[in-house]
Amino acid sequence: MKTYDDIIEGITKPVSRAEIAKVVNSVKRSVVRKPLSIEQIAKLLSNAINKKWKTDVTIFAVSSRLDQGELNLNGMYDWTSETIEIQLLHHPDDKVYHIEPSRWDKFADGLTNAIQHELLHHMQYVNRDYQQSKKFTRYTSDDIDIMGAQEYLGNDDEIEAFGLNIANELLSYFKDDKEKVLTALRHFRKLASNRDASVNLFAYMIAFGFNEKSPVIRKLVKKIVQYVQSS
Repeated sequence: MKTYDDIIEGITKPVSRAEIAKVVNSVKRSVVRKPLSIEQIAKLLSNAINKKWKTDVTIFAVSSRLDQGELNLNGMYDWTSETIEIQLLHHPDDKVYHIEPSRWDKFADGLTNAIQHELLHHMQYVNRDYQQSKKFTRYTSDDIDIMGAQEYLGNDDEIEAFGLNIANELLSYFKDDKEKVLTALRHFRKLASNRDASVNLFAYMIAFGFNEKSPVIRKLVKKIVQYVQSS
């Protein structure tokens, strides 16, 4: 039987989702069904996460993509300061939040995924002595938006980090049944067209024209398989 070290050869070892989720959910009782401003939520999260990992939790108002009462987030990693930034996106008219348990669970799951993604970027930089990765240049479209998506998603660091996220999404969708995930990956086009199974895999397919023979998609699938097998 293969050990974790055998399987993980060629991929960056992630911080476990369970460890991250425990930290994120340590603030659940302080947030759920409590009247809190976005600033108070950000402070609670920042205080909790910073006990484990160097993280800035900031806020940013956006009205074009969010309904009132909705919270979303972005994650970034700054290799120069070794800091993760979690940006909480909120509607500018929202002054007080009353977050229900089901909405918290969905938000906490997304936050856990984002932190794990950015922590993987940290380890990627550590493993190569903080050298920058190569930029993606093999565009398959002249459309400026598609080129931007391909440059971001085609970067080797992002392929690996999203491979981890997609593996987690697929394991969640198939109830942690690795064999079902691996079987579904053998019927790749059908799986990749199912946005409910993995929103990130669907985003990759859109960016690369649903071309499953794309070098980026092939590399992504290899990473997904490795992270599924090592989970």
